[in-house]
Amino acid sequence: MKKTVVVIDDKPIIRRSIIQTIDWDRLGCEVAGEAADGDEGLALLSSVRPDIVIMDIHMPGLSGLALAEWMNEHLPHAKAIFITGYQEFEFAKQAVKLGVFDFIVKPFQNTELTRVIQEAVRKIDEERRQAEREERLLQEVNRLESRHASTLRDMRAHWAERMLLYGETADAERNRETMRELGIEFSRYALLAFRPALSSAESGLVWREKQDELGELAERLCREAELEPIRLLMNGDLIVVCLFPRIPEAREAMRKLHGIAAAWLEQAERLAGLSFRAAYGSVYRLAQEMQMAYRELSELLESGF
Repeated sequence: MKKTVVVIDDKPIIRRSIIQTIDWDRLGCEVAGEAADGDEGLALLSSVRPDIVIMDIHMPGLSGLALAEWMNEHLPHAKAIFITGYQEFEFAKQAVKLGVFDFIVKPFQNTELTRVIQEAVRKIDEERRQAEREERLLQEVNRLESRHASTLRDMRAHWAERMLLYGETADAERNRETMRELGIEFSRYALLAFRPALSSAESGLVWREKQDELGELAERLCREAELEPIRLLMNGDLIVVCLFPRIPEAREAMRKLHGIAAAWLEQAERLAGLSFRAAYGSVYRLAQEMQMAYRELSELLESGF
């Protein structure tokens, strides 16, 4: 893909010389516009958004330095090449501080300008390749993080299911080690449950299709309440283990659990078009009490709201 170039100089003869005598095709470039002063140049830069800008330092209207400063903010990847006279060397040094790619001193030969343009093209290609590599790397990192998060979520759910059904194994130290490996930390916890009213095969199909979405909704509501969730499906019910990071007051804990349940019911019924029953149990302290917590929850779910 050709690089776009604009030329900004108040002297027509210099603009024509640059535009008409440089072999742009060989450089992989095309001239996208020209401007006779800094104000026209700014409008051209805004509309064309070129890859390379060749411009004088001193022009009517905005100076080349002002345009370079604008490019620094709005076209950070474009390469500015300044045309300058010997007496403007101090200005050229300021231009370098603004991130200008290079400058050539008048009078100049086409070979010199061609060399600088080639370097600008090479630099642009190099930066684009680097940006593509970084984008691919970021995508791969995101993919791996997503896979890791999914795997971790499944492992935490498996741990919770084992604890709810069977309680802590005889090897309590091994269980604590597993919790550390899975990042399961809490000062207290409580269980939430949601059960769909499945009156037909069609409603059962809807529930299966919406389980992930509604499970994610429960997780989001828990995190908004500053609780860490572990969600799983057991016997067709959506179960959420709500982990409290610090010891809550009893009233605060009930308020949060009730708020999560009520918000979930309202949104889930709208999303799935199904009716649900919800229940939440007492606040517990020890992991080995999860089996008892689940028995309590199952009884509450029969008369939940």
